[in-house]
Amino acid sequence: MCNLYSLTRGQQAIRDLAGATRDTTGNLRLFPGIFPAYAAPIVRNAPDGVRELSTARWGTPSLVGSRLTRAGSVTGEWGAPPRG
Repeated sequence: MCNLYSLTRGQQAIRDLAGATRDTTGNLRLFPGIFPAYAAPIVRNAPDGVRELSTARWGTPSLVGSRLTRAGSVTGEWGAPPRG
C-alpha cells in the first residue's frame, strides 16, 4: 500500500470538500506520494468541535516491543496492556 495515495490539489480544495473551517497546516505542499510513517494532511474534529485541516502521521502501528498472546490480542512488555 506504499505510495497508493497522492495529494494533487491544494489545501483550499481539501477544506471545501471536507467542510474544514480551520487550517493548521501552514503552506501545505503537494505530495506526489504519501507514505506510511510520514506526515500527511487530514481533516479532523478538533477538541473544541471545529473541523480542521491538520497533518498527522499515518500507517500501521508497530508491534515492536509487544507480543501477540492470541489472535486479536496484543500485550506490551510483561503482559501489560500497550500504552496508548
